[in-house]
Amino acid sequence: MYPGRENRTVKARLLGPVDVWCAGERIGLHGTKIRTVLAMLLLARGHVVEDERLTRMLWGDQAPATAAAQLQTYASRLRRMLAGHGEIVRQRPGYLLRLGRAGCEVDLVEFDRLSTRGRIELRRGDHRAASDAFTAALQLWHGPALGGVSDTLIEAETPSLLERRLAVVEARIEAELALGRHAAVISELTGLVAAHPLREGLRGQLMTALYRNDRHADALRVYQEYRCHLVEELGIDPGPALQGVNRAVLRGDEAMAPPPVLAGPTPNTTAVPVCPQPPAPPADFTGREFELTRLRDALTGDRSSGARIAAVVGLSGTGKTALALRAANDLNAAFPDGALVVAMRDSAGRARPPAEVLTEICATVGGGSKTDPGNAYRQYVTSRRMLLVLDDAVDEKQLRPLLTVPMTCAVLITSRARLTALDGVRPVLLGGFSASESALLLARIAGEARVVADPASAHAIATTCGHLPIAVRIAGARLAARPHWSLASYAARLIDQRRTLDELRVADLCVRAVLSATYLALDDTRRVVLRQLAADRATTITVDHAARVLAVSRAEAAERLDELAEAHLLAVEGVDGRLVYQLPALLRLYAREQLPATSTVTSASLRLTTVGDAA
Repeated sequence: MYPGRENRTVKARLLGPVDVWCAGERIGLHGTKIRTVLAMLLLARGHVVEDERLTRMLWGDQAPATAAAQLQTYASRLRRMLAGHGEIVRQRPGYLLRLGRAGCEVDLVEFDRLSTRGRIELRRGDHRAASDAFTAALQLWHGPALGGVSDTLIEAETPSLLERRLAVVEARIEAELALGRHAAVISELTGLVAAHPLREGLRGQLMTALYRNDRHADALRVYQEYRCHLVEELGIDPGPALQGVNRAVLRGDEAMAPPPVLAGPTPNTTAVPVCPQPPAPPADFTGREFELTRLRDALTGDRSSGARIAAVVGLSGTGKTALALRAANDLNAAFPDGALVVAMRDSAGRARPPAEVLTEICATVGGGSKTDPGNAYRQYVTSRRMLLVLDDAVDEKQLRPLLTVPMTCAVLITSRARLTALDGVRPVLLGGFSASESALLLARIAGEARVVADPASAHAIATTCGHLPIAVRIAGARLAARPHWSLASYAARLIDQRRTLDELRVADLCVRAVLSATYLALDDTRRVVLRQLAADRATTITVDHAARVLAVSRAEAAERLDELAEAHLLAVEGVDGRLVYQLPALLRLYAREQLPATSTVTSASLRLTTVGDAA
């Protein structure tokens, strides 16, 4: 940006929904195909894009006979939209886009420029300048790249764009570590390692940050868990660089120590910006309007009763984190001092101690004491209007030290627990999607045309997924990766219960893994009860029926059912004056997989640890 040139600037966005702004006004790009053509021309950076490639990206292998004429139509429409700001040129064998050099901004070009600048500063040893450049580059992303274009173009271009972004993320964290900001990056690195488990550079950085934060055992555990996974799944060991980090941690090498703090008032001693911004929610975030309204009201409503605290609770895979991020971004104006998102579990899913979380928060906002992080935290939030998002909290005990915030602030919690013992919490129970929300997300991921062409199969897919958001997302991703599959054929694969859970896995997303985390969090008694209920064929469960299945008294059966319902593992409703429980379909399939060779249960076995669960 240049001062005084706002109204003459053309801004083209590729790092998010494809968009163009001219003379301060947004151009209406209506339709997937015209966005696809514009995106391809922008990606080419002044080079010719051949007709054949344009056709393939627009229609795949099913180009209509009128493809050439339609290309001309799209080019003409873009010429009118960009009149005076850019030129669409017909240059055989294709088209090219020329943007004027002055006052024209393409976010991808700026991203590459800032990334290059950051790498230059990193080589020079100016880590602060490098961090600033990398941070500015990453702020240009507004969700998944190339939003609104054809699936074929997304499949062709987004892998390289995501790789470039991740490389910049790693480089920025390298600069942050060199600046001594190891405490501030632990939460971010924990999420990145979970999302990209095979990216060893990020894992090595997490080990370094943990080691420098006096968490040597955690650093070693990050390596050992990864090594065991590689050996079991692929039969290989981690790469030499990560092995080197592990050896350095074991030896306590001086190279692993935090960088020295420079004497005097140098800018390098400042931790991180004091106005944190939340990550963007998924670009294809779908539905949840009722829940969003409740969260906005809870977090911005009456302050007279104290700090505003809201919680999103529900089963794993329902999209609690995505909803929280959407709410946090929607409420930017209400919290001018920012919104800070903190992971409440480590990379292995274990609860993080409150003192560790408090230390990270203080380091992230630019100060604080390791000896008394609680006091530093309270001092910081006292004079500010900010939102604190505590993601995937374990229980009330973990949360209480973090809820001492003034009335000007608000706290948004996500958790699998109901958190009913917390004073002042306004829970929003998040269940599965509605049928229409499932269909919409499926269309956004797999392609609207496919869903519109076969709504019955789309409904069957969503129903077999139990309308669980993570399952619907995976189903959509599977279909997007296999454009030759029909929705009917995939629905048939899913309906076969012997392979349902196997079909709901793509890349690092896996429904079975999500359900496993929920199952393993149960105590032994609840696992036994869940397995026995899953083994039974009844689709609805009453207290009397459960008593017969579990071979226990009616009172004990009611208690067991309520325990599972409290953990979001059973849906419960009143029918004709009695309670009726239902076990979600996917959870039923998973629990059946956990059945031992003999599935007989007695009252005694419910009270005692079973041999299978103790092993």
